[in-house]
Amino acid sequence: MSKSLLSGKKFNSNHQTYIPNAKTFLHGLKSMDSVKKIFLGEITTTKSGKQSAKIIKMNEGMWEVTFRGVISVQKFRVVGGSESELQALLIKCKLIKH
Repeated sequence: MSKSLLSGKKFNSNHQTYIPNAKTFLHGLKSMDSVKKIFLGEITTTKSGKQSAKIIKMNEGMWEVTFRGVISVQKFRVVGGSESELQALLIKCKLIKH
């Protein structure tokens, strides 16, 4: 049985849960050969605010990407890829400005 690239808590047996503004970014990550694994984090609610995203280097080859939606926040851990590749994908998905 093959493993899924996306890993994390599931809403039910067939669907993974992520905030809507992260969808295009996650699908872009899945298409990158350098990305080995994506871990989905919990979704927390927050006050209404501006949508944004940021990348933090956890250690060599692992990144934490934080997405802030209008009323929610979710963190993802990404194994593989480079900071420049992730930044370029965030810009392409119009989640940050360059």
